[in-house]
Formats: sequence, structure tokens, C-alpha cells
Amino acid sequence: MDIHIDTGLLPADSALRQLKPGDRVYWEDPDCGWSSGHYRITAILADGICYADTVVILKNEAGSEAEVFVTEIKPD
Repeated sequence: MDIHIDTGLLPADSALRQLKPGDRVYWEDPDCGWSSGHYRITAILADGICYADTVVILKNEAGSEAEVFVTEIKPD
């Protein structure tokens, strides 16, 4: 199965561009939703969020961590 990752520029008014470490978000796990839930952003692996393929590191209250594409999360 081919997975297509959108690497395009996010719209200038996208709420995703405003996210920063410490922000609470909802992650929609693309793996059948097994780990979907509320997380905090612990790091952004870029100089800000401008592109759809920007990777962010998330951590939930139970201590689970995930590296995800910014387009998989929604501001809380």
C-alpha cells in the first residue's frame, strides 16, 4: 500500500501554524485510531510549523510518546 504524505505549505491562516511546545492537542492516530486522544506537544522537529509534513513529538498523561505529522492533530 502506498501512503501519500502531503508536503505542501499550510495556509497562512491555519491554526496548526500557531501550535508550540506545551500546547494540548488531539491526535487522530491513522493506525485504526488505537492511540488517538489528547496529548501535549513536547517538541517540533522544524523551525516552526509551515508544512503539512512537519513532525511533532507528542506525550499523553500516561507518558506515551508519538512522533506524528502535524496534519494528524487538531488544536484542543
